[in-house]
Amino acid sequence: MIDASLMDASATAKRTYRRRPRGVGPERQSKRLRDSQSPSLAILSVLSTSSEEASSSSDADSAPLGASSGSEPARQTGGDSSDGEGQPDAAPSLPGAYVRVRNRVLARWRRNVARYLDLEEARACVPEPDRGLATLAWRFLALHGFINTGVSPALTARLQAVSDQAGSVVVIGAGCAGLAAARQLRMLGYRVAVLEARDRPGGRVHSRLLEGPGGAAGVAELGASIITGIDGNPAAFFATQLGLPMAHIRPETPLYCAADGAPVDAALDAKVERYHNYLLDRCSDGVRRELERDGADTSLGAALDRLWPEQLAERLGVDVASDPETRTAARALYDWHLANLEFANSALLRDISLRHWDQDDPNELPGAHAFVPGGNSRWVCELARGLPVFYGCPARQVCYGARGVEVHCDGRSFRADAAVVAAPLGVLKAGDLRFDPPLPARKREAMRRMNFGTLNKVALLFPHAFWAGDRVDMFGCVSAEAARRGECFLFYSADQLAGGAVLVALVAGEAALAHERRPAAESVRRVMDLLRAVFERRGARVPAPLAAASTRWGADPYARGSYSSLAAGARGGVEYDTLAENLGGRVFFAGEATTRKYPATMHGALISGTHCAANLHACQQRLKRGLSTVEPVEEERREEKEAARLGDAKPMSKGDARGAERAFPDRWSGPRHGGPRPAPADPDAGRQPARSSAPPRHGGRAPVWEEDTALLSDICEAATEAQTFEFGIFAAVPGPRGLSLLSLTVASSTLAFIVPTAEVESMADMDSDRSRMVRLSQLPGVKFGRRIGWTKEERRWLLSLRNELRWGGQP
Repeated sequence: MIDASLMDASATAKRTYRRRPRGVGPERQSKRLRDSQSPSLAILSVLSTSSEEASSSSDADSAPLGASSGSEPARQTGGDSSDGEGQPDAAPSLPGAYVRVRNRVLARWRRNVARYLDLEEARACVPEPDRGLATLAWRFLALHGFINTGVSPALTARLQAVSDQAGSVVVIGAGCAGLAAARQLRMLGYRVAVLEARDRPGGRVHSRLLEGPGGAAGVAELGASIITGIDGNPAAFFATQLGLPMAHIRPETPLYCAADGAPVDAALDAKVERYHNYLLDRCSDGVRRELERDGADTSLGAALDRLWPEQLAERLGVDVASDPETRTAARALYDWHLANLEFANSALLRDISLRHWDQDDPNELPGAHAFVPGGNSRWVCELARGLPVFYGCPARQVCYGARGVEVHCDGRSFRADAAVVAAPLGVLKAGDLRFDPPLPARKREAMRRMNFGTLNKVALLFPHAFWAGDRVDMFGCVSAEAARRGECFLFYSADQLAGGAVLVALVAGEAALAHERRPAAESVRRVMDLLRAVFERRGARVPAPLAAASTRWGADPYARGSYSSLAAGARGGVEYDTLAENLGGRVFFAGEATTRKYPATMHGALISGTHCAANLHACQQRLKRGLSTVEPVEEERREEKEAARLGDAKPMSKGDARGAERAFPDRWSGPRHGGPRPAPADPDAGRQPARSSAPPRHGGRAPVWEEDTALLSDICEAATEAQTFEFGIFAAVPGPRGLSLLSLTVASSTLAFIVPTAEVESMADMDSDRSRMVRLSQLPGVKFGRRIGWTKEERRWLLSLRNELRWGGQP
């Protein structure tokens, strides 16, 4: 499988300011961005997370590399930021002091992001009284990949020198999230195997070399292409570490009519854009308030269609009823903006949640948006360097249990202590990757409330850049047909970045779905017809392309789409958090669809990978210490009520779910990948963590396996010698309702079963333990793979047996 890292939602703001790509646009959105980073709000945010850091929180969803606060050093992409001196000290409280120390450690590493900052240097950069806090800060920043992460030669060399004694992990997907998780896990001392279905790393980051006759060549970005906000962006750090330049995107985007190639009317264009932004404001404010009163959600497309005629004449300053030509032209421009919205969300407007479509806007990273000359694959390939990646190895099934995981591919299997699933949401929604036990109902429901639509591209290599006279990085084409509004509505000019005259056309919305059904040659012909209509009218000769490439991300079996967004009926980003939850402390999830702050971006995928690695490490450490990761009873009850409210069938409680997982047979017949064959485990030592890795809070109960072990111990202590019937390797304690507790001991391991007393008597009359084992395996409901983990009915019977043995049946 491949990683969920982004197709290209990064290219244009969801607010569809085409003049400035995604999030660095005109007045209102810029103001929103400034507000979200104003000192008062930022300091409150950082202080709220800093206390968790200081207490060694293991799963904080922090800001990306170099995230800033009111007391943090100046934001810079490279390694020339200040060391934190001269900044005003925070409040004298422990959280304030911790933030100040943390920012100084972070600033010290950012002075040269290509090197490794060790603990001693981090402690030396702060005064003596603060060195204890510096140790905490350094450990937190290193664990979550805020420092000492990347692709520089020094960090890659250190990656190879780290021991691999912490455990073993299988990572499914060699995209941004999978590679980031694998690299961070290696730094933490884990033995890692990365499984990638394709023959290359990167997943949906795909830089392809187009080659034509006569040595002509150029690189086309068929997947994610833009680093959206270079300040604090991990992708920008990787480019800096490799010495790769970043070309800032020029915001100008001229528009042309697709029919005749004429430039659109500039005055009408400006009016329609202002009206479009006004309608988005209405959707965000007035319509949302109406929805809150009604308690329902609708689609963004339905709301915009209803609002479009509302103040059309007033906002455009013309009588559209008496001027049908202007009305038609205005609607065509408006459809261009709608296509831009579908591009930004990789979904049809009728499928996008009105209430939550822009829930991640306040988290957009500051700084310029940029291309990497030569393609993003330059730093992605370095991210994979030094990691054991198995190419052409698509994962088909993930089996997990108390003793670890087993990942089945085509013709081979991998066993490990844990697994990281960094496959795209489209692959999970399609069921191409199976889980045993199956995914919980709440995770499946969260996926149902998320879109994973399609954006496609057509890349063309020409003998020369006939469009270069415009001196722009982007230009758009406006179609008069609403059904074709997304077909080649935007072009990227890469002639100064790709090493050749490369032009990339974007296809979004309904047009992207129709594009997938056409032959590649037909798609190229339609693009060429459009280019000739636009440029030959202006006197330029459009030559035939030397080479071409066309994507079909929706039909790609290892992607099933482009990137995620929230569907109508979503609950405000909870879906991202639910998808990120781990399964039993053994299976973890990463990718752009698992981060509510940075979805549909490359940096979101990278950040999710490093946080996933930190979460996995914390869970493994707790399991090794014999600690539970169970959620509190209140949380379990809340989730069960929520499932019942959704109209699901009788919801399975978490206790039932854990019992079902423990009933799953361990399938460790061979050695784990890269390690020796596991030794036989004591049944009482098998720990089955709960689904969440959150530390137990006050009011949480003991894990179910502890309750079962204690219950069996009570029965063994209460049963006298006269009440225990022993034969061969078996021992039985008769109980109520004609049933007996039958146990057998093999190689110091004890298994227990509830079987009819008549069957126990028959087995006792048999000649050998072998015959008894055969008979036992034939009894209904008996599974030798199951150890501790009774059903509710079985647990009630065990309690009755204990009470009968202790007090003659009295409670």
